[in-house]
Amino acid sequence: MECHAYLLRLLARREYSARELERKARQRGFDASDIAAALAHLQQQGEQWDAEVAEAIIRHGQGRYGKPALRHKCRAKGIDAETFERAWAELADAMAAEPLLGLKAQVQRKYGIRDFRYLDRKTKAKLARFLQYRGFNPGTVLAQWQAQAEREPD
Repeated sequence: MECHAYLLRLLARREYSARELERKARQRGFDASDIAAALAHLQQQGEQWDAEVAEAIIRHGQGRYGKPALRHKCRAKGIDAETFERAWAELADAMAAEPLLGLKAQVQRKYGIRDFRYLDRKTKAKLARFLQYRGFNPGTVLAQWQAQAEREPD
């Protein structure tokens, strides 16, 4: 099978970064020069570009993961920091509309929280670990949720 056809078949299933495609082609036994030529052709034709992969990762993780965690996922797929930052900036406006609504509901269900104003230290520590694991800044998120709780009528 020709390298270009193999890479195109992979891209027909889902989006891959250039580094992922290169790794898969190497595992399949293609020459480095064939891989480079096929990738260049695919990118020139608009079949593969890392910015689209970064946007897909950001959209998929929106509301579940914070910027550092999503940056790490992109880095693991071979997407450079500059491409990630451009994709993040493009999608930031769309994400700012309903900030962390799904995450807040998930946290409320998981920990049985009705009001974020009255959290004991143990629950606050659990929330901080939960948010930090997902790449959010716990102090900022909790402060935002507490401010929302104070503005909402009882």
